[in-house]
Amino acid sequence: MDAILDAVQDLPNEERGAYLDRACEGDSTLRRAIEHLLQSEEEPPAGFLENSALEDLAREIAPSDDRSGRRGGGYRLLRLLGSGGMGDVYLAEDERLGRQVAIKILPGAFASDPERVRRFEREARAVSSLNHPNILTLHDVIEMEGSPCLVLEFVEGENLRQRIQHGRLPPTEAIDVALQIAAALSAAHQAGFVHRDIKPENVMLRSDGLVKVLDFGLAKLQASAATAPPDFESVSGLALGTTAYMSPEQSRGGDVDARSDLYSLGLVLNEMVADRTPGLARVVERLLRSDRAERYASGEALARDLK
Repeated sequence: MDAILDAVQDLPNEERGAYLDRACEGDSTLRRAIEHLLQSEEEPPAGFLENSALEDLAREIAPSDDRSGRRGGGYRLLRLLGSGGMGDVYLAEDERLGRQVAIKILPGAFASDPERVRRFEREARAVSSLNHPNILTLHDVIEMEGSPCLVLEFVEGENLRQRIQHGRLPPTEAIDVALQIAAALSAAHQAGFVHRDIKPENVMLRSDGLVKVLDFGLAKLQASAATAPPDFESVSGLALGTTAYMSPEQSRGGDVDARSDLYSLGLVLNEMVADRTPGLARVVERLLRSDRAERYASGEALARDLK
């Protein structure tokens, strides 16, 4: 969606219809979503750049059906925690082990969409192949009422977006959060994955200070990766991600690597501290270099400077 929107915005009005005919290939839902965004481009809604176009439109086109109280696969859904284009997330009870978990359910309207199902499965394969304290743990994969579900570790706390809304983070707190995100990204990159959607909403802060990186639904396997989960497929050639946090190469739909995730982390770090300290400004400036060859090459290099 983002790739088509970027392309059509560069065209004269009289050429947009023909382009959408070709690009949407008869997908009326996709075309309707693109046209909706084009109509609102002159006065974007508040917070538009803070969410992906896919998430915003998914809530409007296919509103969530609250499934609280329903059971399946040994789990009982307690309450809806949040909704987005990639799924509805519920607090649930594991009735066998007596613990609380988070269950991410692909919305019913998308359960028959092969691409959405593939993306959901891709997230499960990516997360299940990673074992790191700063990456959300996947417990199980089940089906509930015909919809695929991921059973995930429940993190009690708030996401980084909520924390930022309370006010700027002190530099020491921002550095600690960034170090933990960098550690999670290092683990993912060493396993061959680029996250492609690092943003405050995908970072959870536990009450004890532990940081968890979420949502590998857009993860891409790097070309240089030696190993990958069986049958892992990644989306490439499209500008996937959240517009406000994309690296330049990602927004162009080009090849991405670890440095693209670190660019996104630079934007997040900048948002946490708002350039208040010269030392952090130097780190942020290097993270946000347009030429990726001038950025940090790895999470370890970033961690050294943060420390």
